[in-house]
Order: sequence, then structure tokens, then C-alpha cells
Amino acid sequence: MAASIKQEMPPKGGYGPIDWKQRIPRALSGTRILLGATAFWGLCVAKKLYFNEIYLSENREMSDSRTAMWPFLLAEEQRLEIRRWRENRDYENELMKDVDGWVTGTFFGEKVYVDDERCYSPSGIEFYAHNKASTYNHHFYKRLQRF
Repeated sequence: MAASIKQEMPPKGGYGPIDWKQRIPRALSGTRILLGATAFWGLCVAKKLYFNEIYLSENREMSDSRTAMWPFLLAEEQRLEIRRWRENRDYENELMKDVDGWVTGTFFGEKVYVDDERCYSPSGIEFYAHNKASTYNHHFYKRLQRF
């Protein structure tokens, strides 16, 4: 009824001899470690110098491109600004056409512009007077992100 139990026994012929000698791995000498560290450091420095030269040349090229494009971007910004001034003037003419004695560019008879020969740059609120506040805020925060 009971299952027969088989006891584990050593292999036939017995176990091999026990290796009791201490085997210490051979360590690298200080000279080899120094040479390896110096080679690794030299490769890292060479890689850094190579990629730094590439980075500087690309950065110089982008800087030259920005410098070359600056007059065009400034002219375009000024053109859009003058266009907005004209739109504001036309809108004021249309809005105040029914008011007797209203002259565009004045505030109840007083000149808004200090001098006819000098260019007057209105503030942001005046510039976006006939727009939604979100348009002014978008333009204002977009300009802040440049700096």
C-alpha cells in the first residue's frame, strides 16, 4: 500500500576530488588602469571638441541668418503696424460719421498727435482699441516671449 521510497545516492564511482586551492583572479595593474582611463578621457575630449566645433559653426550660421533677416522682419512688422493704424483711422471715420464737428485724430477738439512732422506710436491699448481684449493679450504675450 505504501509507495516505495527511493533514497538519493551518490553517483556510481563516487564524487570527484574536492578542489580546495584558492583561485584569486588576476587584478589589473595600476599602469593598465591609468592607461585605460587616459585613453577613455582622451576619446571623450576629442568627441567633445569635434561636436563643439559643429555646434559653434551651426550656431554662427543661425546667428548670421537672423542678422540678415532682421531688416526684413522689422520692415514687415512696421508695414503691418501702419496697416493697423489705417484700419483704426477708417474705423473711427465710420464710427463717428454722424457726430457733428468730429475730426479724426483729435480728442474732443484737441490733437492727439503732438506734432504733424513727428511719427507718433500709439500704446498697445490705443493700437488695439477696436479689437477684442484677447487679441491685445495674445499680441502682448507673444512679444514678451521674444525676450
